[in-house]
Amino acid sequence: MVYQAVLLFFLMAGSVLGQGVRRPGNDGELRYWLENMVRHHDFSPAEVSAATGLDEGSVAAALKRFGISGATRPDRREDAPLRVLPYPGGRHPRIGFLEGAVEPQRETKASVFTPWDPASYVVIDVPEAIWSNLGLTYLAHTHIDTIWTKRGISLLPLEWQHEPGGRLSLERKLPNGIGFGTRLEPFGNSIAMEVWLHNGTGEMLTSLRAQVCVMLKGARGFTRQDKANKRFHGDYALCHDGTGKRWIITAWKPCHRAWQNAPVPCLHSDPGFADCAPGKTVRAHGRLWFFEGEDIEAELARLEASGWKNHPVADMNEVAPDLEIPPLVSGKAGPGKRVRVSDPADQTPEVYHVLYLPKDWQPGKSYPVIVEYAGNGPFRNRFGDVSSGLVEGSRLGYGLSGGRGFIWLCLPYLNGKGDANVTQWWGDAPRHDPGPTIAYCKKIVPRVCREYGGDPNQVILCGFSRGAIACNFIGLYDKEIAGLWSAFMPFSHYDGVRRWRYPGSDRKSALTRLERLVGRPQLIINERGRDGSSYLEPTRDYLDEHGAGHGQFTFMDSGFRNHDDSWILRPSAARFAAREWLRVVISKP
Repeated sequence: MVYQAVLLFFLMAGSVLGQGVRRPGNDGELRYWLENMVRHHDFSPAEVSAATGLDEGSVAAALKRFGISGATRPDRREDAPLRVLPYPGGRHPRIGFLEGAVEPQRETKASVFTPWDPASYVVIDVPEAIWSNLGLTYLAHTHIDTIWTKRGISLLPLEWQHEPGGRLSLERKLPNGIGFGTRLEPFGNSIAMEVWLHNGTGEMLTSLRAQVCVMLKGARGFTRQDKANKRFHGDYALCHDGTGKRWIITAWKPCHRAWQNAPVPCLHSDPGFADCAPGKTVRAHGRLWFFEGEDIEAELARLEASGWKNHPVADMNEVAPDLEIPPLVSGKAGPGKRVRVSDPADQTPEVYHVLYLPKDWQPGKSYPVIVEYAGNGPFRNRFGDVSSGLVEGSRLGYGLSGGRGFIWLCLPYLNGKGDANVTQWWGDAPRHDPGPTIAYCKKIVPRVCREYGGDPNQVILCGFSRGAIACNFIGLYDKEIAGLWSAFMPFSHYDGVRRWRYPGSDRKSALTRLERLVGRPQLIINERGRDGSSYLEPTRDYLDEHGAGHGQFTFMDSGFRNHDDSWILRPSAARFAAREWLRVVISKP
């Protein structure tokens, strides 16, 4: 009894011992963790000391040196996804049942901040535990023996890996060759979660399941330590606040069981896994949603109808768009208008481009320009992804800019005669002569800059699918057109990675074009593979082999499985990161 009382005293005081103490290795790490603990988690000096191993005097001095305080908590930007941060330790994430989680390890724990209160958060433990036919194979705290503690083997502490836009990922390899990993992908009011297990042993792994804990201590209004505010609906575990109008919902597929632990308090929808043969990998995927409203039954029906259970990687239709592209109109260009423009001098009304002036556009001022090329069309796949192939079907530029601060110019591909737009590649089959398309681009981009205040030194070229290939094939076709651009953002495909059915798609020709990049930045984006794999690797391998010295390459996946550029109209980690990349690009002289 004395031992239990002493143990509970230290736990409730927030003094998390052993692996809970992580001393920062340098000033950069110290500053990051102080911002995490104090600005976002509102830690006291004692809690910071417990997490870092620094004495309170050193903590106070560092806070003063870096100018960090709880009063400087940054607001979440309107266009930002949910804030997801590594949980720093130092404060126990549970209210009760502390004896069931001694020395909680922070590497599997992340704080997801609620959309309605920037100071409130849940702590998700992904995974808290992994079970297999071998026994308890992993545990993210001390409670009962694992197969490793029984053998006196300690696991080295790890940290979350930060990815663009606020994503977090983690990989661990266990002493017997079993590996597991986690990925957290934030969106506007939800996060997509993934856990994978790899069998690096020589035997079949069976009875695989994990525990994923959603701890509610840090979420104001959700801390009741009973069952009254918690519900279960099949695979879904959910909890409401005191008003009954705010809900936290979680679910996994496959789901082993949904349950709750009232004293903690926490929610569980714990994933199960298929049996895993040697050398193979199995996966489970889950979601965490935040909902404000009175009709929770309708919301659960909406979530179920979204089809999230059927695709391990998030589908963009799970996330409501927060942008709507303005309708296409005719007439004179003006602020906030998207107009179809034909050149009267050409007397070819079937040749046109689309011009959008930002809502904040004013005559006489200068604006960066986003030039965009569309994908092939008409295209539709079984997921409902579409591309019309029309110039007015483009979306990337509007999603990148949010309709402000940038002129957005969507250019056409022209047929061989140059007297009509085309929706498949450029020119006419089989020659696919790009000459008229290139000539039109060389004419229109400088004209838009002259007439509407476009900054010729800040012109960014982007494109989807066919347009992604066009970033280099058209945009770097010769020295003159290559000189128009300050940066590039191709989404889904890349010139030279594979051959297509038009002349000049061979690697030798593509490498000649790549030489014209001359060190400029490219943000290269792909959708994720439907099984969670990366579609970026062929492009990364190609540029690792051939791109050295030619450009500044940044790689990122969209977070969605969709071959469709309308993902950019939704709040996501990828869009947030792309906008940050764009901000940096245009800030450079």
